[in-house]
Amino acid sequence: MDEEILIKAIQKSYNSINFTERYRKIMEQYNDFNNRMHKVDKNEILKTLKHLGYNFKIFSPGQEFYLEESISNFKFDFSFNSKNGIMQIYISIYFNNIKVKYQENFAFIYRALMGDMNLNTTAPKFKTYDEFKEIINSLLKIYEDFKNEFLKRMNE
Repeated sequence: MDEEILIKAIQKSYNSINFTERYRKIMEQYNDFNNRMHKVDKNEILKTLKHLGYNFKIFSPGQEFYLEESISNFKFDFSFNSKNGIMQIYISIYFNNIKVKYQENFAFIYRALMGDMNLNTTAPKFKTYDEFKEIINSLLKIYEDFKNEFLKRMNE
């Protein structure tokens, strides 16, 4: 399959699920840099993810968590870094084990969809594990909606 077709499907899928509005709300709501959690317990993060029904793995050492899902010829990687209470979020897509060259970081996806790569963005930040749960729950909903929309477009 032509990579250009995949990239257009990715862009249309993000637009279809209202990615920019949803991510903007998360960035604005969870933006307390000074009071963010500075020491994050990996086990507490994994426990929260498990409670939400996801079996994430962790890159060690560090605070990089990832979830891989293979569906048909596609592989989806949802990953995030939670170092110092700052969430860096990524989605990667592979087709036949070849990575599709598109923006992966949510901030870059947001900028690309807004049409301004110089747009000022901020990563979501959490002060407590309850806030982390709220943030990751919203981000996983975006991921699930995106994945389902993308697969639907690929099956058309």
